[in-house]
Amino acid sequence: MTVIRTPSPVLLAGLLMLGLLAWGAAARAAVPNRSLSFVAVATSDDPVAAETARRVARHAEKRLGLNPRKIHVIDQAPTRKGFEDLFRRGAPFQYVSQGDVVVVYLAGAKAAGQELALADGPLAWGEVAQIGKWLRDGPGQGMGFFNGSVLVVADRPSSQRLPLKLPPDTAWLDLAAPRAPALDPNLPAPDVRDPLAIAGRGALAAITGTPNGQTTPGAVAWVGGLERMLAAPDTDGTAETLRELAAAARDGTGVTATLLTGPGYERKRFRLLVQRLRVALFPKLIANVETVQLLEALRRELDRATPPDLRRFVQVTRVDGPDPTAEVACSAVANRTNAHVECVEGRAPIFADRLDVTNPEEALAPVVRQVLRDYKALSATDWSARRRDLKPLDVVLLLDASLSMAYHDPTAATDPRLPDAPSKREIVLVRMAATLAAHAESTGRPARLTALLFGDKVEPVPLPGGPSVNLTRRLDAGELAAYGAVFRSAAKPQPYTGIRDALTEAARRLAEGDRDAARHVILLTDGRESVVQSDAEAEVRKAAGALNALGATLHAVGLSESGDRLPGYLKRMRAGDEVLKRYVGLLDMRFAPAKCRSARGWDGDTARECGGYYAGLIEQGGAYDPSLLDRIRRSERPGVPTGVFLQPDSSATFQNELQSLLGALTGGGIYLAADGDRADAKPGAPVTDTWRFDLDLPGTARVVLYNRAGLRDLKWRFTQNGQAMGTAEGVKVVQESDAVTVVTLPAPARGQWVLERTGVQP
Repeated sequence: MTVIRTPSPVLLAGLLMLGLLAWGAAARAAVPNRSLSFVAVATSDDPVAAETARRVARHAEKRLGLNPRKIHVIDQAPTRKGFEDLFRRGAPFQYVSQGDVVVVYLAGAKAAGQELALADGPLAWGEVAQIGKWLRDGPGQGMGFFNGSVLVVADRPSSQRLPLKLPPDTAWLDLAAPRAPALDPNLPAPDVRDPLAIAGRGALAAITGTPNGQTTPGAVAWVGGLERMLAAPDTDGTAETLRELAAAARDGTGVTATLLTGPGYERKRFRLLVQRLRVALFPKLIANVETVQLLEALRRELDRATPPDLRRFVQVTRVDGPDPTAEVACSAVANRTNAHVECVEGRAPIFADRLDVTNPEEALAPVVRQVLRDYKALSATDWSARRRDLKPLDVVLLLDASLSMAYHDPTAATDPRLPDAPSKREIVLVRMAATLAAHAESTGRPARLTALLFGDKVEPVPLPGGPSVNLTRRLDAGELAAYGAVFRSAAKPQPYTGIRDALTEAARRLAEGDRDAARHVILLTDGRESVVQSDAEAEVRKAAGALNALGATLHAVGLSESGDRLPGYLKRMRAGDEVLKRYVGLLDMRFAPAKCRSARGWDGDTARECGGYYAGLIEQGGAYDPSLLDRIRRSERPGVPTGVFLQPDSSATFQNELQSLLGALTGGGIYLAADGDRADAKPGAPVTDTWRFDLDLPGTARVVLYNRAGLRDLKWRFTQNGQAMGTAEGVKVVQESDAVTVVTLPAPARGQWVLERTGVQP
């Protein structure tokens, strides 16, 4: 029998009033971080754990106003494999976005020694901390689409400290309550006088749909901390602030709050709430008079459209270049009559269109509406009811199927020394489908995807739903696995590389699609044109011109690898190793000498002879033509955007380059810079241009720099937060032409970067 002590009527009335004030107070000072996902897991079969998971998730929806699709509740204890699959294949994997902060709340986490007790046995705490890696890998190695941060909240009844070594981009908030019992937040607590505990109990009681049910003390500390931050204008909204609040309220909750962090921890990257909306307006290419006037008009319209009582919470500034620390950034390029405006929130596009600016106030109204839409009331924000004015996407993916892909894009099927993992082409297809599907669902604009294999002929990949699929919603892990399966069954190697025919077929497919869509073609190849024998470059450029005529952006990926693996592969092939037999078994080798068409009955001498033959073929045709790829992707047609040129030379670089490409399609990660700040120089002396970037990207940043003055004999200097950086630290400089240089800054591209270019004037 439980005896409940009833407080005096005066004290009870005071406590109830404080709880109601905490729940109903206007939260004008803070809103949820737009890029926030929430996963609540009951890690044991204890009813208190299940009730806690449901209530903290309900709080995330009702009080933080998160998109319901980014809130996931698992109220039954998972198995060890089920826990991992939840993030590799389940709903969190499907709905977590690229740059999210993912909060994983482990309700009622009980320890089994130094491990987390799950339904079928213990899981090491260090393994639990790998959630971010599971999200990045997805259903197959490299098939996830996540570069954000993970905050694990361990709500557990224990007094032992966790000996944890965390990976990068991960923080761990330990809410340990060694002696505090479970509580029913609906019942009064006469001994509780701490404002945070009162706020937490009141909020947990108000958001549930059931009349009773016990929760953990850790839930009171978590929810109470969030309530205090929502109502406080001076907090920075980070996980560290919440820890400080919860730690200070130990007497009221019984909870010891500790924050553990991984390498490279930065407080601002684990931000749960946003106190102010900061909007940065900047010219996309060059600060001509018309662009500056348009941006100034947009700044005035945003100021005018902001309600008076919210103006101190909405800051609009016009800057000279991208400001990745702003919540919303809008870039523009304009002439006297037209302008193209693009706005992103975080890394998510919210507006992109061409405007008639003869009447700027009327033309800019839809931009203003989208930028301020979710901030009209900084409390009770409904993030899910969001529409974005974006064009549909029409993407054609051209995947090289030539013989040399067996070693430039190897798998365990072609090289037994490799782990059993998807090929790069499969990863590109699956992640492209996942990205376009997620973009379509979040923006309300459909995306069409076509995948074509090319060698000496062009063949469509039979995607689930047809040769071209219309994507309107996110794809789950099973659906993405089906994309990988159809690629593997269709990707039969072909002897030659027909880039011209692939581009021609891509143009035909685009011409059949939506004329108003934003059109993109991604060409991935490791070779050079070998089907066309006469003036191959002219023929390929002519085919690329057909894409330009459709207004399509052509992106080129020159796929190859450097290092010791490829020479070793060919050495083993020449020695007649197992890798040769696998290679010959890929397709019908009728073009080869008769004795080399099949590995059946080979002796050692024949294997070495045929291995030398095939290795020679690979060496002759296996190097892509960077000059040709660079020329064809750079359109000379006015009004056609220039695509990116990627050259990943290793598996690790490939993942970063792919992320840049996906970001280019949906907005984020690529910066275009025209003229930098030029220092005064004496006539005839070298001149120096300087660009400054304040970056906060988990991946690489690609900066496209233009050399409009035609400087020669270029020399470069790079610093990150005042420290010299160079090729040894991962900075990559590619001189694409006399007028264009692409600088890739290594991941994570964070802090203040200064790029200096010194050259001689012509």
